[in-house]
Amino acid sequence: MELPVGCDDATYLGTLSYWLKRIENHEFSNTSPGQKKFDFIFFQAGVDILKDDRLGKLEVTKEGVSTRNRMVFDFAQRLDCPLVICMGGGYPRADWEPILQTHTNVYWEAYKYLSSWSPT
Repeated sequence: MELPVGCDDATYLGTLSYWLKRIENHEFSNTSPGQKKFDFIFFQAGVDILKDDRLGKLEVTKEGVSTRNRMVFDFAQRLDCPLVICMGGGYPRADWEPILQTHTNVYWEAYKYLSSWSPT
């Protein structure tokens, strides 16, 4: 999915919301009523979308990344589907702190959110 250079939280999260809803509501031909749509979900939770990233060319804030994470966690929970989280991206301009903190937050937020939820 191509996004415009300088894409901010509103554009990024609006686009993500649109596509998560489309996927959730899509009727797949290989499933029957009541059957799970997916065996598991891979979440490529890169932080190169972060405005502090030198290669990503987007302007998403740390709060925007946290919102993205919750949106994906909610999506997996609504589908009652296991979630595999993979890290990617994150190229600092000079200071590693914002990149490392955002990477860490992906997993910390997943732990806090998902520790009370167990897919069937």
